[in-house]
Parts: sequence; C-alpha cells; structure tokens
Amino acid sequence: MAGILYAEIDLKKIPVDVIEEFVRNNGELGAKVKLCIAPLKKIDKFGHTHTVYLYQPKPEVGERGKPTFIGNGRMLRPSYRWQDDARQNPEPDNEP
Repeated sequence: MAGILYAEIDLKKIPVDVIEEFVRNNGELGAKVKLCIAPLKKIDKFGHTHTVYLYQPKPEVGERGKPTFIGNGRMLRPSYRWQDDARQNPEPDNEP
C-alpha cells in the first residue's frame, strides 16, 4: 500500500557510530542514517500507526539485541498517488 507517512525521531537516541558520512555529487559532505519504519499491529493511544528504529543488518541483529527505537509516526494519506495529486493540484503549494 502506498501512502504518506509523518514521523518524528529523537536525534539524541542515534549513536554516533551509525551515522555515515558521504560526499555528495557537488563535493559537499553529507551524513546519513539508515532507518526502518514498520507498521504497528494496532494504533496506539496517541494515534501512531508506525514505529521508527535504526536499521540492523542480519549479522548484527543478534549482536545488538533489540532494535533501537528512535521515533514513531502515523499514516497521513493511506492510498496517496503522486500522479493523482499532480493532476488535481498542478501548481505547487507554498504552505508548510
């Protein structure tokens, strides 16, 4: 199912050793973190439908134990398709 998710993460919960630096095509230095976003079995009391945690490659799953949960989110538009939005709203919306 395609849709739009809204998520918030706690940056202080991200260990420095999982932040990967890389060089962008324009030569600037960037930093990235690999995340997983998974649906919850049921909506929690705050309306969250998804959980966000740090990505763990298979060999590390046993070593690190439980995943490091860093945030949560909710589904904003369950069946959103970009091409439908472009037809309905041809001009960009400047509001946040």
